[in-house]
Amino acid sequence: DAITDLMPGVPSNGVAGSSVRRDKYLMGETVRCAGLRAVRQQEAVVWDTVCEEFLTSLGVHETDDQGGWCVLKPTWSAGTDGVFISKSQREARASFDKILGKQNVFGGINRSVLMQEFLKGKEYAIDSVSVDGEHKCIAVWEYDKRPVNGAQFVYFGLHLFQSDDGVREERLVRYAHDVLNAVGCKHGPSHAEAIWLDGEDAPCLVEVGCRPHGGDGTVTDMTTPIIGYSQVSVMLDLFDRPSEFRRLPKMPARFAGGASEACFVSR
Repeated sequence: DAITDLMPGVPSNGVAGSSVRRDKYLMGETVRCAGLRAVRQQEAVVWDTVCEEFLTSLGVHETDDQGGWCVLKPTWSAGTDGVFISKSQREARASFDKILGKQNVFGGINRSVLMQEFLKGKEYAIDSVSVDGEHKCIAVWEYDKRPVNGAQFVYFGLHLFQSDDGVREERLVRYAHDVLNAVGCKHGPSHAEAIWLDGEDAPCLVEVGCRPHGGDGTVTDMTTPIIGYSQVSVMLDLFDRPSEFRRLPKMPARFAGGASEACFVSR
C-alpha cells in the first residue's frame, strides 16, 4: 500500500485503511460496522477481569469444558500461527500466555492477543481479483483442518468447492466481496477465509488477506485446468490484456472436474 500510494498512475488501495486490512481486531470491527456478520471478539494486552467477563459472555466456564469454547490468536499474524482453541477460561489463560510476547510468523513480537467466539462449521477460502472496486471470484475452496499431535488446526488438505445447487458458494462470494468493500480492498488479489456457521446457515469472516492465495502457489496449478484461469493469470492479463477482466464472470461457471490437495501429516 505504501509503495503504490507513492506511484502516480498505479492503482493503490491507499495507506489510510492498511491497518484495517492487517490488524485482525480492526478488521473484524470494520466488518461489523458495515452491517455484516462478524466474530464476537475482545483484544487484550494483559489478562484481567475484562478478559474473564468477555469469556463469560461467550458461555466459557472457568475450569470445566462443559460450556462454550473460544479461540485465541495473535492480533497480527497469518494462517494458523499461534491459534488456540480453549474450552475453559483456565485453558484460555494458558493460551494467552503462550501467545503474548512470542514471535509470530512475520518475525514480529505479539503485542496483543485476540480472543474470539468459536465459530463452528466448515471453513472456506474465497479467492478474488479486484479492479477499481469491481470484484471477480476466481475460486472457492473448502478446507480440511483437524487437531493432531497436540496442534489444534493442522491442514490435511483442501478441495475446489462446488455445491449441488450453487447456493452456498454464491452466498460465500457475495459475503466475501462485501467484506472487501468494507476493508477498502479495491485493487489486486485477495484471499478471504470464512466459516459457514452450522447454527446460522450463513458465513462469518475468519480473516481476509489482500494478497494471492498462498500455499506455495499450488492452487494455481489446480485452478487453471478446471476453471481455465487463476489469480496469477488474471493479474498478468491486467498488464497487457485488461479487457479480459471485464469478460470474466462474477464467479466461475459450473465445472465438471475437480481438484484437491492432500497434505502429509506426521503422527
